[in-house]
Amino acid sequence: MSDCFYNEGIGEVEEENSVIVQALYDNFHYNIKETIFKGLKIMLLWKTFLLSIKLPAKQVVFQLNRIPMDITVFYMFILLFIVSIPSLIDQLTRSTGIGSDMNVIFKLIYFFIFYYLPLTIMVFLFITFLGYLFTWVARLMHRKLKLQILWKMIAYTTTIPFILYTVVALIYPIEDTYLLLSLVWTLVLLFTIIKVYPKRMMS
Repeated sequence: MSDCFYNEGIGEVEEENSVIVQALYDNFHYNIKETIFKGLKIMLLWKTFLLSIKLPAKQVVFQLNRIPMDITVFYMFILLFIVSIPSLIDQLTRSTGIGSDMNVIFKLIYFFIFYYLPLTIMVFLFITFLGYLFTWVARLMHRKLKLQILWKMIAYTTTIPFILYTVVALIYPIEDTYLLLSLVWTLVLLFTIIKVYPKRMMS
């Protein structure tokens, strides 16, 4: 009888150990997959950046067109944060004015709520409006392009002017209104990009 209980006890311990080992293996496997996925995502974002600065080359347009929409949106979040860095530095180092007497944590919260978030919303709405407008322009140019494609292309065309603005603003203080100059660059590139796509067959 004691041998029976002893064997059952060993069996239960071995089963528990097996469950623990399996759980550790699954957790390790999951962490490896997550690490690889994050690494691939970073590589894709870097590739997106490198392709964006090569617009409006024909092959580049088609390569960027294949990038998923969620990557494009995430790319814009990062790009807009980079654009916001000069204003963030100004907010953190300001000794007078609104929010100058707040500690660093509250300054970061203030910056996110009253600068980064409104900027992101305005840029996204503007890209959507411009993309919708250019669906009609594309029709007039006899190209059949969906809003999603134009939205992505407009987003990518902002890379160079936004990066230039950030670099200049870090060296020499300039007004945020200079960001509107990127609109001219975007419009020129957008017309060129639309021409890259073949004309649709006239019925």
